Amino acid sequence: MNLQAVRKLVKLNLLYAVAPAQLAAYRQKQEKNPLKKIDIPKKILRSQLMIGLIYIAFFGVLNSLVNPIGNNPVLFANMISIFSAFTFSQSFIAFYNVFYESKDLTSYRPYAFREVEIILGKAISVMMVALMGLGPIIAYFIVLPIQYGKDFWYTIPLMIINCFILLVFLGVFIFTLVHYLTSLS
Repeated sequence: MNLQAVRKLVKLNLLYAVAPAQLAAYRQKQEKNPLKKIDIPKKILRSQLMIGLIYIAFFGVLNSLVNPIGNNPVLFANMISIFSAFTFSQSFIAFYNVFYESKDLTSYRPYAFREVEIILGKAISVMMVALMGLGPIIAYFIVLPIQYGKDFWYTIPLMIINCFILLVFLGVFIFTLVHYLTSLS
């Protein structure tokens, strides 16, 4: 697999994954100063990573320090469900735009892209948008065994398995819903 090709596809599909207002703001900034080239995918990637890190720090770590989730399973379940809904709402539109609205799968055929590279590039660009909600979920799954304190080494594999199951469930749910919505239209 050619990682350079995947990287180029991620840059291209980030343009489809973000909100149109954010993309329009970057293009307006480019029009104001046409001599200075702005790397829009790089700016989008930087802003998504920065927002994701802020959400992880603020909601994942600081919130769990203020409100201990080790002794309060209801708070843990509420926060996971809130951020799951947030992740769903963020990544649903990005998934639809990247995989269905862009309609660019056939335009890659003349180039030297393999199908795996195309799908991986599109999936990574959707995951960058979903990072705002996925980051705090993963942080809560990491903080819970630390705060619980008992059998720490036993809870780490369970945390990884539970986090993986939740992420797979969200991905399959989003994929299924987008597929059925596009088949209805």
